[in-house]
Amino acid sequence: MQYLRFTLYNKGQCGISNAVMSLECGLGLALLLDRALVLEGNHSPTANLVSHLGLPNDHRARITDLYEMPLPWVEAEDFENLPTKTLRRRTLCSEPLHSALFYWPPTLKLDDPDLLLFANGKPRTNFLTARQEDRNVDVLEVDGSATLSFYSYFFYLPAPQRATLYAMLRRFHPKACYREFAARVAATIGDFNAAHIRLGDFRATYGTTTNDRSPADVLDALEPHFETAKTLVICTDESDNTEFFRPILARYPRALFLEPYILNDAELRRAFLELPYHDDMALALVSQLVAAASQNFIGSMTSTFTAMIQRMRGNLGKAEDFKFLWNEIPDPGAELERGRHARGQTIAFRDGRLLETRQGPYSWNRLDLWVGCEYYAWFREWPESFLAYGDEEPGRIDENDDHPDEYPDHSAGTHPPAVPREINVKIHLRDQQTVSFNCLENDLFLHELFGILNKPRRDGQTNASALLHLPGKVGSYGMQVATGSLVAIETQPPVDPAFYIA
Repeated sequence: MQYLRFTLYNKGQCGISNAVMSLECGLGLALLLDRALVLEGNHSPTANLVSHLGLPNDHRARITDLYEMPLPWVEAEDFENLPTKTLRRRTLCSEPLHSALFYWPPTLKLDDPDLLLFANGKPRTNFLTARQEDRNVDVLEVDGSATLSFYSYFFYLPAPQRATLYAMLRRFHPKACYREFAARVAATIGDFNAAHIRLGDFRATYGTTTNDRSPADVLDALEPHFETAKTLVICTDESDNTEFFRPILARYPRALFLEPYILNDAELRRAFLELPYHDDMALALVSQLVAAASQNFIGSMTSTFTAMIQRMRGNLGKAEDFKFLWNEIPDPGAELERGRHARGQTIAFRDGRLLETRQGPYSWNRLDLWVGCEYYAWFREWPESFLAYGDEEPGRIDENDDHPDEYPDHSAGTHPPAVPREINVKIHLRDQQTVSFNCLENDLFLHELFGILNKPRRDGQTNASALLHLPGKVGSYGMQVATGSLVAIETQPPVDPAFYIA
């Protein structure tokens, strides 16, 4: 077994969304490199505390307590207690992921025009992959204090590998009990719009304008999108700031604060406290899930909490067009204070939306932002992240389009969700032996199997000394056979071999 040791991002005001983003990068690397994941720093994030609501925060959840883990993994502390001293180790990356991209397979050409467009120019020239010398060691390590990026911006992959990655990420989702509770909460509210109005820590954050924003600014942002007579669900870290929200509640009389709504209702509070984890982290997750069920949504720019809601909505097939209360990107050379700076006029921003003023195949190519390209890795999510796209290349232009200057609106939910099927795979070996197991049709292992069958053979034989690890139970290897003994692959339902050997 080979391992990927990955240090989770967990510093400063790190919240649930930062933990998810970081872990997704670790899971993606482990999947592509076919390694078990060793998690360093798997602790409860420091943000999202809402002690004024009376939550029991003495037993706080980690992200692995709230999300289903789709790959084999182990805590770093437990890993070091194993007899691992003789394992060969190598550092894959010790620099911030937000200024890098990971490409796979390593045979891709770094001067490929499409890869350079994905990189988005400017200083993002840190192109990562795993070379042969990396793949030979027992433990690859991704260290550093900034393992943070949206996977949409970090992984550059051809279509088959991207489909495999996205199929795995579909299985990295909140545990059923939290999804079911959020659905229950949303059902009690009925038809609603939602807004994430982040105030608390943004008042002391460089690059935000929170301290200069007023209730009138909020209303100016809400009214073009939301009917005042309709229920407005507000996610905020200052629900007890009655002075700030009084004018907003007067304009939206059916508005409610989501977290107090859950905890002040006797039945919902009881059900929430019966969840395996019921601390501020669990409440933040539930709040995101409920907000994602809204008919329309607007959030706070540079907040990854907002970005995750927008991604969830896109994954649900909703018409998510990434609306923000206001522009937080300052002008070049602006003097920044904590929570305030002169409101930027350089970036094209209208009606809550960042406007596309340039051309390019990726959505980030089409924004004319002066900030460094690493900023793109976290200040917002992108439609390329939507897992509902399935095998279609997300965010890209159809080269056969008769109108190449008109870029497709991938946020409009026009692509039906494509959930990979579970299939039964039967491997036929020499001496009439068979091995049978179930997996998703986009599983990376199938690419390996079909690739072995498709390789040119010498004297009618494959390399009999190469080992193929056949799956046993989920997350484990149950059998090792020589690749030369592989005779045929049988699947039910049938699959198209061309997809796996393209």
